[in-house]
Amino acid sequence: YWRDWSSDVCSSDLRPIITATVGGEIEIGRVRWIGLTRLEVRDLTIRAPGWPGASGEVISVERAGILLDADALKRGAFLVDRVEVEGMVVRIAEDSAEPGRFSVLSLKPEIGDDGGSPPRRIDVTDFELQMGVDRDGTWERTGSLALAGDLRSEPGALGVYGFEFVTGEGMGSRSVLKGELDTDSLAFNASIDDLEVNTNLLGLMPMELRRVAQAMALQG
Repeated sequence: YWRDWSSDVCSSDLRPIITATVGGEIEIGRVRWIGLTRLEVRDLTIRAPGWPGASGEVISVERAGILLDADALKRGAFLVDRVEVEGMVVRIAEDSAEPGRFSVLSLKPEIGDDGGSPPRRIDVTDFELQMGVDRDGTWERTGSLALAGDLRSEPGALGVYGFEFVTGEGMGSRSVLKGELDTDSLAFNASIDDLEVNTNLLGLMPMELRRVAQAMALQG
């Protein structure tokens, strides 16, 4: 079986996979082959529909190494087995005029008829979670958290990942964040150990919770 495996074609093949995993408006900077079953993606951005400027940039990735399913390639299919991510930023904006409205909730993963499906595993070398407020199209960061870890799909549950991340700078101590994420509904549950409450952590909370926490003067 022969097909065109040029970078432009690979970009079009990647889009339904990204759509199935997280949804959103997708911008891909560059794609190149680095082996028979490996691709490298540079400058990937996923935007939330209806959110302008920096507030709408929900996910940005400097580099992603993509391992394709070798058996699927022999059949001319394009299936992603594993993704290795470097330099990822996940930015969540809350609408200052409508507290509780978040940019990330505008992402709508869709598994369509084009064969796109989420990868089985995602390894993240470095990942910054940013929380902030959108004020009339201007992004203001209120808190951030550096993480590294992986997400592994649950057997028989497409798009449902168990995850484990280790915190880095900004927490005051090293902590382990574990839980489960459903990329379809964006529902998740998580637990964290050795948690130190500080100003940066409080900045990751939604606006209403942040006001309550600040009024209670939570620290330590």
